[in-house]
Formats: sequence, C-alpha cells, structure tokens
Amino acid sequence: MSPARIFSSDFVASSRVGEHPDRQEVRMTVAVLRDGARDSAVRLREKDSPTEVLTGAGLVPGLAEALAATFES
Repeated sequence: MSPARIFSSDFVASSRVGEHPDRQEVRMTVAVLRDGARDSAVRLREKDSPTEVLTGAGLVPGLAEALAATFES
C-alpha cells in the first residue's frame, strides 16, 4: 500500500470518528522521566471534574513509550 493511500485512509477514519454522534473526548497527560518512571492521568471531557480523573502509569502505554524513546540517544 502506498504511503499516500495509508495517509488518506487514516485521515478518512479519523474524520469519521470525530463526527460520530456517540464520540467521547478525553483529556490525557503522560509524564516520563529519564530514569524510566512514568505516570498518566485521563479524564472524560464531559466529566470535567477533579474527582473524575483516572491515574496510573499504564493508562496510555503507547504514548509513554514514544515519550521515553525521546530520551534515547
């Protein structure tokens, strides 16, 4: 599959998800330290309350791995 076709299909998929009537937006924060420690927080945008926050090191593992990779030389 050509890179242009992959980009096009990803763009179409993300457009459809963004327009779905049952979509739920989330806010997330992921922190990674040079020593490997990591933490994250995730909250549904519709429940924008300090008591409705999920926290834990493994909530967004792909993003945490990508951030950790920025420390590698």
